[in-house]
Amino acid sequence: METFYEDEIDLLELFKALLSKVHIIILCSLIGCLSLFAYSKLTMEPTYESHVYIYVNNSNINLNGTEFSVSSGDLTASKSLVDTYIVILKTRNTL
Repeated sequence: METFYEDEIDLLELFKALLSKVHIIILCSLIGCLSLFAYSKLTMEPTYESHVYIYVNNSNINLNGTEFSVSSGDLTASKSLVDTYIVILKTRNTL
């Protein structure tokens, strides 16, 4: 006939065993965190990305019932402004 042994796990004893090794647990956690931080700092290149959209409206303008049309001179001025804004946006301070 087979004999079965019943083992009980006492949570208090388990907690005491973990508590007695808490310095090893903390040390291993600290070493793991520091090594992962060093790995990420030394090997990963930071990547920054940005998008800018400039919209120029060339339709008729309606103010208080008075309609104004946009002339080709206005469009040329707007294009010049957009070109200027692009140059400004590509400066180091803006980037």
